[in-house]
Formats: sequence, structure tokens, C-alpha cells
Amino acid sequence: MVPISEIALYHPTYENYWTGRIIANIGMSSGKIATYMQHGLPVFINELGEISFHVREKGLGEFCATSIPGRSMRSRCLAFFAEHLDAKLYLPDLQRALLAAVAT
Repeated sequence: MVPISEIALYHPTYENYWTGRIIANIGMSSGKIATYMQHGLPVFINELGEISFHVREKGLGEFCATSIPGRSMRSRCLAFFAEHLDAKLYLPDLQRALLAAVAT
């Protein structure tokens, strides 16, 4: 198995021109993948576009076995961030700690 250094996953959403066919047909124009190749970094990609043929044919990396997570996972990730990780949640505690440190 090839050690994977860099991830380059693309998923067309078809929400507009730029996120539809352009992404679905991604090929040799991927600057991200070209840069990884330029520096000898194997890639982990999904099966999409012309570049995936070359990665498979020439052994330039590995492939994602499943599709990229969809909208339901996206919304759960956003909700988790908002509930647990957003720095705004901890600002009151930080402000109290800073005020206490300044007051002493």
C-alpha cells in the first residue's frame, strides 16, 4: 500500500456552474493535485475525472472507497461546531478570567 500524504477529494454539487460540471470533469487542471505530484506526494482521491485514471494507472496514490459525506453530515458537523467548538461559546469565561487576572 502506498503511504498517503495528501488528500484531494472533489464532489460536484451542481448548485451552480462552478460547482457542477467543472468539478465533475476535473482532470489535469487540478492545481492541488499537480502541486502534490510536483513534490512527490502520493494522493488520496475519489474516483472522479481524468486524473483518477492516471492515479490508478500509474500508481500515484489511493482511492476513497466511499463517496464524500453529503448534506446531512454537513449539517450535523455545523451543529456540532456551533454547540461545542465555536470560540464564541467560551468568550464569557475568557472575559471573566482576564478581568480577574487584571484585577489582582
